[in-house]
Amino acid sequence: TATTEIYTLSLHDALPICQHQQWLIDHIEANQDFVAPDYRRNEVLGFLKNEKLDDLCISRPKERLEWGIPLPFDEDYVTYVWFDALTNYLSIPRARGEEASLWPADIHVIGKDILKFHAVYWPIMLKAAGLELPKQVLVHGWWQKDNQKMSKSTGNVVDPVEVIDEWGLDAFRYYVVRELAIGPDGNWTDESFANRVMFWRKDDASTQAATTRQTAEGQQTIDASTEAARLQALTGGREAITITPRRSGGFKLPGL
Repeated sequence: TATTEIYTLSLHDALPICQHQQWLIDHIEANQDFVAPDYRRNEVLGFLKNEKLDDLCISRPKERLEWGIPLPFDEDYVTYVWFDALTNYLSIPRARGEEASLWPADIHVIGKDILKFHAVYWPIMLKAAGLELPKQVLVHGWWQKDNQKMSKSTGNVVDPVEVIDEWGLDAFRYYVVRELAIGPDGNWTDESFANRVMFWRKDDASTQAATTRQTAEGQQTIDASTEAARLQALTGGREAITITPRRSGGFKLPGL
């Protein structure tokens, strides 16, 4: 049974996360899928095994951060932004009466640049509060534009609404699933997007020549050899993708 650990925090105290360091190492090693992909798991373990955790100070002077969330026990201090942000994953569902259905999360999806906060601080905070951990922390890379990290300040971003308006929702989803995998960084270029989608559509049009309509409702059958060749071209030999015929013609990737 989980137990809640009570800490008394003063202005000079911090959450003693260092005393949970070995527990977290043991938890990650005992639960191979807790952090994924594997190389991110190894990154967290390497950090925990080679660096001694400092206690986590949960406050900052209000005079430095006037926009911060006030501490309930001292009006001169505000909450450290990550301590407040992480608790929102649980406090918001609880406030909405949805905690039972939303927590613990089956998969907690995060970006690689905030790995330490979600794979080190957050599990320890939950353990200290006697709460369940997410079943998995899934770490994705950056979606780059022209080999550079997307940034609002530089403007090198992809507007999905504009892309969908011009090319259609299926084309956008297909490219994202096909080219921008979970884990490593993905790179979007307008040229590669156009080439990939045009190839897909050209191949799709040629495949429809082997399609016959069989009922008044527009049911379709597909020549097996043509479809097998098309799948080979689309997936690079991977067998995990299947395609469902649509009445209007064309093909729909599963889940899209």
